Amino acid sequence: MGRKSGTKASILQAWVGNWVELHYVASSAEVTPHGIIAGPQETRVGIYLLEAIDDNGIEAFMLDPDERRTIFVPWNSVLLVRGPSRKELEQSEQARKDEASHDHQEIMNQVAEARTSSEIDEARAAADDWLATHPEDGDVRVARERLESEHPEDMDLEEGNPT
Repeated sequence: MGRKSGTKASILQAWVGNWVELHYVASSAEVTPHGIIAGPQETRVGIYLLEAIDDNGIEAFMLDPDERRTIFVPWNSVLLVRGPSRKELEQSEQARKDEASHDHQEIMNQVAEARTSSEIDEARAAADDWLATHPEDGDVRVARERLESEHPEDMDLEEGNPT
């Protein structure tokens, strides 16, 4: 957006989608027919998946043994949010990219080396699975199409039907 070059985004924004330690104030308020009866305030601490932040507060996913739920904590109740450093975030992102690159190369090799019907079927399935999660990957799409054009007799045949 209209950021000056060299200005970094908030670390809190970078933590969205990551697990963070969240400290906040909560109350065990009780709603009765006569209104809300405020209970004692307590500090809660937990590990949460930070889902969203905005001007009103934080949405975080709590992995509870009994249930899964998302909580909203308004800013006036947030005491502390602790997450990974920028360096740790960059290392994690680079590791994800390296892993995706490695998986991409394995699929490309599998498609290129497929010769037998079972290898072709496995390569096609691997390419289809990859493309389901990486639809923008034109290299795998082209390799998959080339595999299909080079081995049309091995593609999409019904069992027991040679045509």
